[in-house]
Amino acid sequence: MKKKMTFALCFCNRGFMPGELIYGARDDMVKAVTDAGYDYIMMDKELTRYGGVETRDEGRLYAKWLKEHEGQYDGVIFSMPIFADENGAITALQDAGVPILMQAYPDEIGKMDFAHRRDAYCGKFSVTDVFCQYNVPFTVLKPHVVHPLSAKFQENLRDFAAICRVVNGMKRFNLGCIGARTTAFKTVRFDELAMQKNGINVESFDLSEVFEKVRAKSDDDAVVLAKLEHLKNYTDFSKVPASNALTLAKVSVVLDEYIEEYHLDALALRCWNEMETYLRICPCVLLSELNDRGIVASCEIDMCSAISMRAMSLASEGPAAVLDWNNNYGDDEDKIILFHCGPVAQSLMAGKGTVTEHKMFAKNDPGSGWGCNEGRIKPMPITISNCQTKDGKIVIYASEAKFTDDPIEDGYFGCGGVAEIPHLQDKCITLAKGGFKPGWEEAMREHDVPDWYIESCRKIKYMFPKAHAVAYLMAAIRLMWFKVYHPAVFYAVYFTVRGADIDYEAAVGGVRVAKQHLRDNEKIPKDERTAKDDDALVSLQLENEMLQRGCEFLPIELGRSYASKYVVEDG
Repeated sequence: MKKKMTFALCFCNRGFMPGELIYGARDDMVKAVTDAGYDYIMMDKELTRYGGVETRDEGRLYAKWLKEHEGQYDGVIFSMPIFADENGAITALQDAGVPILMQAYPDEIGKMDFAHRRDAYCGKFSVTDVFCQYNVPFTVLKPHVVHPLSAKFQENLRDFAAICRVVNGMKRFNLGCIGARTTAFKTVRFDELAMQKNGINVESFDLSEVFEKVRAKSDDDAVVLAKLEHLKNYTDFSKVPASNALTLAKVSVVLDEYIEEYHLDALALRCWNEMETYLRICPCVLLSELNDRGIVASCEIDMCSAISMRAMSLASEGPAAVLDWNNNYGDDEDKIILFHCGPVAQSLMAGKGTVTEHKMFAKNDPGSGWGCNEGRIKPMPITISNCQTKDGKIVIYASEAKFTDDPIEDGYFGCGGVAEIPHLQDKCITLAKGGFKPGWEEAMREHDVPDWYIESCRKIKYMFPKAHAVAYLMAAIRLMWFKVYHPAVFYAVYFTVRGADIDYEAAVGGVRVAKQHLRDNEKIPKDERTAKDDDALVSLQLENEMLQRGCEFLPIELGRSYASKYVVEDG
């Protein structure tokens, strides 16, 4: 049974605004939350003026109340029936530790007098700005202002509940890694430390241990037989030989034992080729059943897919599936067949699946691959997502698409569906080349940014915007103007800032000595030159330029020369 979500309710106040409106907001929000099927907790309205949070002291009082109820709520709804005091708001919620939804009331035409005007539209900006300054995460949804009793706010509540499930569910969870990564698939490499830094604990198990646990199960084990019956009711097992079906049930029981003992929330399994070779089964259908049961299960030790699948499963409160972008669909450039051997949850399929023998294994070793849950994926809107561990971080890709009802020929084995993905060809280039944030390209194409610019973004590491270029140009113009019209001032400033490598003898020796020192420097062979020689060369070039323009260096004179800057005399 799913846990009923609970929201902590918090209301704002501001001294000069009509605080009486807060009382109505408290009633509105309670009705909205309970009508949506959620629970709430709310601080006693008698503890603060009008039952809202305004001052820092009231903020501390709410924060203390929140701490006392820690663990009893999944998120906080900060309601702004009027313009909020941002100081009280941040004091109240900066340590909430859960998602925070910012809701602001709309003003009503005909009720804009001082007794009814809310100004929450503006106040919401003030609050969110301060939360950004404090680096406190929060959620804002469309529209900017919305009444709690509106249908739109019911949508906001459903979206916020999904956000809470994802954020809270991804903070700490256990991910099982059952078996080592197969050498053939370097695409599923992952950084375990990066996962741990983000709250994902990885528990690793050797496949040999799994095999021994399976072999230790007797054929008449009551738990195994119950599991076999469950699997037969789950999907069509009519084609599976009895011995292979029994082995599948044993493996399923062993996986359940790992899940229970190590409190696994998700797992990735090395599904080939040892299971096929030694156990004569393909565990696809077991992963299918786990996903329908709410335990995220990915094949091929694809740990990163398991992370994305858990996030999507939490958001949708349904199963996710790991699929390959496998085949084009005729000539339609925005359609693709998404496929995998058979780990897709039964509830995502158009009809009851059929457990078959994996054709790829049967080709060279008949009888070795029983366990693919074959079928077709039903039409529906979908979110496509995956992640990678990169430089100690988890980088997420996400995009929207839909499965269509386009047919796939009967001879196509495994479980697949035709997906329509907007701008599919651009996404394919993005994913193939990597390093370019998904979503940016789509946004640029929506605004008719030319292909040459998008392609250049893939190749360069640093963008040089127009504003930056203008700033450089303005600085260059200023320098040129001083150099042309006030040369003595220019050289005095230059050598003050960049004069560490000045050649004193060349500087005070006049044009002839300066030229000779410059020629001597230029004669130093390339393979013998040092960085100091190169710096001295630049300095000598400027010294020669200055002397030939009629400016000269005066010798150092105690009492007149400055210790750290050059000054102009008679200039």
